[in-house]
Amino acid sequence: MSVQSDVETKFEHFFKPDVRKAGAELVQKKAVSLGVSTDTQVDAFIRTSSPARVQFSSDSIESTDFLVECNCSASGKGQMCKHIWAVLVAASEKSPDFFAEKTNLEKGTRSDVDLGSAKKTKPVSDTQKAYLEAQKERQSEYRKQAYQAQKERAKGLKRGKEEADFKASKRAASTELLP
Repeated sequence: MSVQSDVETKFEHFFKPDVRKAGAELVQKKAVSLGVSTDTQVDAFIRTSSPARVQFSSDSIESTDFLVECNCSASGKGQMCKHIWAVLVAASEKSPDFFAEKTNLEKGTRSDVDLGSAKKTKPVSDTQKAYLEAQKERQSEYRKQAYQAQKERAKGLKRGKEEADFKASKRAASTELLP
């Protein structure tokens, strides 16, 4: 059994069969360009009608987990995409050392992994909270004022149209009365 088949078998349960098939087609079409490959990182570019950039990274060569990232829309929705599978297959031949100890892959960004797969958020101080609350209040007040101004403009236009219609009807009536 080849290294490529071992890697595919090891990670196939993370991907749907149709995604694996589409990724394999990308490899067959030679659409995968591997860039920088080290013991802890693999970068690749997929040449398709909508190009994609894929990156695999791990903390160390001994780490059992590695992070997978792709900039395509499917990956943006949290799915394991065909681009990731294609790079997995292509990189398993070129960089077998990267996959030697790996048994688990994680979807996300480096900051997600550093924070235990939690979204990175900055702590908010009391002064920041007060400022944000005041800013929301100002925005709300501005929206109210803008709405009232628009409402007044609409009334003015309506009055202006009514006055113009009234004056026009007066002129028409006066011209009809003249012999």
